[in-house]
Order: sequence, then C-alpha cells, then structure tokens
Amino acid sequence: MKKREGLGVKGVWEIATFDVNTGEIKEKEIKENMIVNTGLERLAKLLNGISTDYFDYIAIGSGNTEPTENDTTLESELSRLQADTSYESDYKSVLEKTFLFTSAQVIREAGCFSDDNIMLNRVTFSDKNVDENTGIHIKFWITVSRV
Repeated sequence: MKKREGLGVKGVWEIATFDVNTGEIKEKEIKENMIVNTGLERLAKLLNGISTDYFDYIAIGSGNTEPTENDTTLESELSRLQADTSYESDYKSVLEKTFLFTSAQVIREAGCFSDDNIMLNRVTFSDKNVDENTGIHIKFWITVSRV
C-alpha cells in the first residue's frame, strides 16, 4: 500500500524592536501565525498559474484581536511596505522588513499581503512600543512541508 502524502504550510514570525541609533536589539519575540482562508486560496492558485500575484508586502498595525481564518485585513493597519524576500534551505521562504517611525506608536499585529491586497496570514503579539528612536524589524518564514 502506498503512503499518502499531504502538504502543510506553517508561518513563524520574529518581531524585534531595536535602538535606531545603535542597532542594539531591545526585545525579540517569536510567534506562530494563522494562515487565513484568502491566503490558502491564493497559494492554491499560485501552484497552477491561475494567479501570479505573490505575497511580498508586510503590514503592521495596532490591533490586538486574535487572528481568525476569515481575516482579510489587519484590524488596524498603520504601515505597509514591500518586503525583502529570499529563500532559505529546508523549504522556507522569507519576507522581512524594517519599519522606522517619526512618532510614538504601539505595534501589536502583522500580516503578509500580495500586491493586489490578498492577505496570506496574520499574527498578534505583545505590545511593541516604537518611536523615532525605536524601530521594529519583522521577519517571517513560511515553511512548506509534508504532513
């Protein structure tokens, strides 16, 4: 009998605040995320070329409601930037971006988006207090695996 094989997708975020002047890391948090339904649908469409719009933006916000599979936006988006993308070994794609600020904000959520505004995932995390002296670096790994 042949072994059946499935496909899994898992996302992990690293959220780090740092001193803008020295580069010193102030705080770092690692969190797993929720791959949302729109993200799963887009991933399936990317596999056979129905869509060519991939995920290359990271958005951050101040919302703190726990993610659900039906989310399509951040609860309270504050900024969205095109991410630096790369591939690591072991079936991991990486998106990352540094955000700088001109005034005090509290960051509590992040998500990845495509150019046409489709959300892949969402994560909430502990309050990250940022300002003109404190930036935030967001790094996201998405791993494709056998299940």
